[in-house]
Amino acid sequence: MERIREQRAMKLLDALQDDLHAQMRLEKDELGRNEENKRESVRRKARIARLSDPQERERIWSREQLPSYEGVAIRSLPKTRDFWREADVFGWRKDELDAACALLDLPTDGKKLELVTRIQDWVYEPEIVARLEEQRLLELKQDAILEKFKLPKS
Repeated sequence: MERIREQRAMKLLDALQDDLHAQMRLEKDELGRNEENKRESVRRKARIARLSDPQERERIWSREQLPSYEGVAIRSLPKTRDFWREADVFGWRKDELDAACALLDLPTDGKKLELVTRIQDWVYEPEIVARLEEQRLLELKQDAILEKFKLPKS
């Protein structure tokens, strides 16, 4: 009987110790996260303070290169289908394609191939629309011919 009580007491003691260790780990994790949040907050505040200086902003902005095509900023390129028909956009980087899509008022989300496809669709839109209209008229003519030679129902 004494041994059974002793075993139960040991099990209870083990369970309590496990709970205590779990609680200590949880508190340690929370403390660690709070320290990380404090460090991130300090870094963020320092960056905001640095960027609030106009000279620092100018230094950063002048360092960034705007996407360009043949030495001309993409946002300054003509918005004509003839120009874009000649531009080889297949070798462009993603940021250049984003700038081109923004210039042409096309959506800028998606992967490179989607952006190239959007630009090509915009360039060839008149031909695509004309071909679809031609196909629709041809189908109407075919339907009219079939209707004309349709056999009466018996």
